[in-house]
Amino acid sequence: MAPTIAAFLQVICFFYIFMPPVVMSSSIFQGTGKEMSSLTLAILRNMIPMIIFAYILAILLNMGERGVWWGIVAGDIAEGIVAYVWARFYIKRLQDTYKGEVTS
Repeated sequence: MAPTIAAFLQVICFFYIFMPPVVMSSSIFQGTGKEMSSLTLAILRNMIPMIIFAYILAILLNMGERGVWWGIVAGDIAEGIVAYVWARFYIKRLQDTYKGEVTS
């Protein structure tokens, strides 16, 4: 059991590197009253990419358990990219909307 846990930790540590963009983007949406966008990010992150990547790596590429773990990491990377781009577009749209209304 210990080698399996060690192998899991070696792979899943990459998951945490890509978490900040997702958490920050989710917080941006929650803080600006866009809870549904935050919920959509959470559903996308936890369901679609992770399941797809885990299935491809574990079953189609015959990687087994390690494929599931790498699928979680790959899904989080994909979702981090989507979350970051979505939040950047949202911030840009907010800046364009309130350009002349806020003074420093």
